[in-house]
Amino acid sequence: MAESSNNERKILGIVIIALVAVAGYVGYTALSSEKTVGENDVVQINYIAWYEDGTVFATTIVNEVVTPDTVLDSSHRYRPRAYTISQGTPSKGTSTPILGLQQGLMGMKEGEVKTIVIPPELGFSADPELVSTVSRTFGTFTKEQTGELYFEYDRVLSISLAQYTQAYGATPQVGDVISLVDWDGTVVEVTDSTVSIRGDASVGDIMDMKPWQQEVTEVTDDLIITKGIVEIGGVYENAFGTVEVTGVTEDTVSFTQITLNETYETAYGPADIIDDGNSFRVFLNPEEGARISTSSGTGTIKNITDTSFSLDFNPAYVGATITFKVIVDKIIKAE
Repeated sequence: MAESSNNERKILGIVIIALVAVAGYVGYTALSSEKTVGENDVVQINYIAWYEDGTVFATTIVNEVVTPDTVLDSSHRYRPRAYTISQGTPSKGTSTPILGLQQGLMGMKEGEVKTIVIPPELGFSADPELVSTVSRTFGTFTKEQTGELYFEYDRVLSISLAQYTQAYGATPQVGDVISLVDWDGTVVEVTDSTVSIRGDASVGDIMDMKPWQQEVTEVTDDLIITKGIVEIGGVYENAFGTVEVTGVTEDTVSFTQITLNETYETAYGPADIIDDGNSFRVFLNPEEGARISTSSGTGTIKNITDTSFSLDFNPAYVGATITFKVIVDKIIKAE
């Protein structure tokens, strides 16, 4: 009996040793086969991206205000992005990351968090189609001019929903009566993006314009028609200085620019008014790096020369040092 018991203990010891060995092998195999991001893999990530001054410009966190210190954890709702780790054609439903992000993701594991600083040369490339050249000569004008005595204005104007909300601090409704510059207006149509406003001018209303006031002479369904209130010999202020009226006909008014201001305010900042004798020029003095809002969007002034400058409508992160804080959500290994 004693010998049998000893044999059983020996067998049990061998089994335990074997189990430990197998468990160690399985554990080592699992550890050594843990997925990491490699070439041509598809990786799904969440991130926060910011400029050098700490301003966040992109994130996959939904409906939250985030900062560079926001922790990428399960307390947020995300809209993950999927990338193919290659500079070739990306897999369906994914995109190709910028080179700096791709390099930073290489070797990361699922669930790993990493902060990746990306210099301009490894970041976003500029689109040359979004860069325009602007002449520093904003305009050239003769001092002797003839203009129209009558003007026609569209009675219904459309503005963006954002512009309306900013100007009037309310959500527009059809039938709302609002104050315009020279008379009231009525909201006649509201869409998802625009608001249409009808000008409710009346004959005899006065528009306080430069260089002279205008009187409403006719109102139709489509137009508001005005006539300049001028007289020969009258001196009036315009955007460049003062003018003197030298002649008035049934349809036109002639005038001479008799004085010039030193500067003229433009969307690009103050411009110099240069007297050239019988004419004058408006010459821009742009500031390098200034951000300018135009009808085409917001651009950055660059490459100023004596005669021109560039207006770059590429996003601000193009050509900038940017930082990504990322967490790898899922890795699909390349076949």
